[in-house]
Amino acid sequence: MAAFSGRFPATRLRRTRATQWSRRLVAETRLGPNDLIWPVFITAGDADQPIESMPDVSRFCLASIADQARMAADLGIPVIALFPNTPTALRSMMAARR
Repeated sequence: MAAFSGRFPATRLRRTRATQWSRRLVAETRLGPNDLIWPVFITAGDADQPIESMPDVSRFCLASIADQARMAADLGIPVIALFPNTPTALRSMMAARR
């Protein structure tokens, strides 16, 4: 077995950090508001409705959607995804039209 000299590694390979693009490539991942999508659940009613199965989350009426989009924009979130509430009578296990 070879003796350990205590100088490991003798050479530090810095080639991966020689240019700006390669430093960005090997940099730590950063997650910011620009990487997020704001989900907005919609109801056809006139008032916002809490979603019982998701605490602190509500379905918003059409009048409130613009406010939600403004809040997302103010936080730096560039995209909202709209999720309409399908009435229970119209739902099926196959997501097919009745």
